[in-house]
Amino acid sequence: MSSKFVSDKLRQIDLGDGSFAKIPEELSFKDVQDIDMMNKNGSSQSEIIKIVVREWNLSEDGGQILPITEENIGRLNLQTAKILSDAIAKMLATDDSKKKQESE
Repeated sequence: MSSKFVSDKLRQIDLGDGSFAKIPEELSFKDVQDIDMMNKNGSSQSEIIKIVVREWNLSEDGGQILPITEENIGRLNLQTAKILSDAIAKMLATDDSKKKQESE
């Protein structure tokens, strides 16, 4: 019997040079609601990244790991932000495909 709750398992996204971010294997109902609300309100991609990214090992000049905040997300270089955005978009597309299959 399958669980009716999302797993706590995280998927690691390679950001290059030993850096990574971890995102859930699947989004919860609350995550999807929050993302939908942000899309309707015209929120920034950095706000969506903040909802989805659960962990990362990004630091400045090899120091302490920085917290996942909108400010730090906004400071990411374009390549890193694109990797995260693409991973999230792929997850959302996969989630939409699952929903369509379940409703058929």
